[in-house]
Amino acid sequence: MIFVYLIASLVILSCIRSFCKISSQSLPVVTSSVPWIGTVIELFNDALGLLQRNRERYGSVYTMSIAGHQVIVVCHREGVVRIMRDAPKCLTNSFNTRMLEAVGGVKSNTITHVLFGKLSGLITRSFSTRAISKLAPAYTQRVVEEMMSLVKGQTRQPIHLSQFVGECLYRAVSSMLFGPRFPLDTYADFMCVDSQIPRLLSPILFPPRQATRARKNLKKKLGAFIHDCWDDIHGLPDAALAGTAIIRTLREAALPPCDEQGVLLAFLLGLHANSLRVTTWFLAFLLSDQVALSRIREEIDHVIDTEFGSLDALFSSPVQSLGKENFPLLDSALKETMRLSVPPVFMRAVKVETNFPIDDATNITVKRGQYLVADGCSLNMGHDIFEDSNEFRYDRFVQFDSHEDAEKHTHLPVSPFGGGIHACKGQDFAVYEMKVFAIVCLRLLNVTAETSTGTSMHQVHPKANTSIPTPVMYLEDGIFVRVSKHVDCMYLNDSIINRIFFDLPI
Repeated sequence: MIFVYLIASLVILSCIRSFCKISSQSLPVVTSSVPWIGTVIELFNDALGLLQRNRERYGSVYTMSIAGHQVIVVCHREGVVRIMRDAPKCLTNSFNTRMLEAVGGVKSNTITHVLFGKLSGLITRSFSTRAISKLAPAYTQRVVEEMMSLVKGQTRQPIHLSQFVGECLYRAVSSMLFGPRFPLDTYADFMCVDSQIPRLLSPILFPPRQATRARKNLKKKLGAFIHDCWDDIHGLPDAALAGTAIIRTLREAALPPCDEQGVLLAFLLGLHANSLRVTTWFLAFLLSDQVALSRIREEIDHVIDTEFGSLDALFSSPVQSLGKENFPLLDSALKETMRLSVPPVFMRAVKVETNFPIDDATNITVKRGQYLVADGCSLNMGHDIFEDSNEFRYDRFVQFDSHEDAEKHTHLPVSPFGGGIHACKGQDFAVYEMKVFAIVCLRLLNVTAETSTGTSMHQVHPKANTSIPTPVMYLEDGIFVRVSKHVDCMYLNDSIINRIFFDLPI
């Protein structure tokens, strides 16, 4: 009975607090069937559907309660762009710090502004275009090895698409960055934590025991890795300079071991979560569109055969070689995937009270500590901007090279990696990472997809994506892939192929 009274009191106080904040804004208010926590549940279950219904009912600017916090949601094109890119002086991304602490199981205020700034600067330097060129050989070699190892282990059984993409990239990037002694058996626990991020962010949603156990296992193995492998003078054996620098920064912060492990876990989530998800969607869209798959494979084969002669030569060239000049269709298809798989919201905290312009005619007053939310989907899925905006068109962005389209789409699309001063510092490497995976996969393998019941996969619709950190799903079933070697590549003179390719089935 006491518990019931306590819950009722919290709900009443929350509603009173929300009413006080709402009345000062004169903006439409989203109502929820379940006070205080109802919107969180709806966002978790169907973020895209909820935001679309809200846009249709409440217009381009409205307020919405998220776990007791009243936030201002902006759907207007100019407003979204300003929140994402044009307002670094009055907005901050402090929500990301809190999210990393919550997901990593770290005490509040452990990831200080100074530590966050050091890690951000380090990531910016470590994943610059010049730095990626140094990382590329080790990374591409590990992608090939991990992909073939996974395929060889399951030649007779279909592989879940999320595992095929996720395990390969998680193991390749982690071992490249932190060295071969990094605990690669943490993949399953990592994916469990990643899939439960919304529930780990708030105690209201009662984090599941499985996710908290996975987080505990992850932190324990990361702690053992640092303890066993780290050397104050030499760093990590056979690791990239970036990986050693990251661990050194954490060590110099003199955090308690549990918090040190939690910050490293949070870094891994930032490193992997978006790139694994977008790459999985990328391959899912290609597998559901045989024309796109065939055209992009032809482009890859043509460029390698005529311009570089081998995968080795391509991956030894500057990172710009994988750009749209050489691979226009591949580049376009990846941008189209990012357009369709953008997270539903980008949240910014207001640093100082300000009159924030939504468009040329509308300003809203936002107070210090309030949250502004940019509805990225309203920009990326606008029917007035993109023809058949719900459909995957692999060559959509090839046509944007014309002056007219380039002028019209200056600010589009919003990337899953954010924008402006708060954009992901490692997004250039993420794009390179995804392109390498696609090129290796389509050059060396034939890949077909099916559902868990064995039926062929039809078109993948973006509405299947909740945009919450979950594996790609197809209706009620997961997407599974069967792989065999790409016959046209069997006799090419390429050390990558000769080293590990010939014992795969045709």
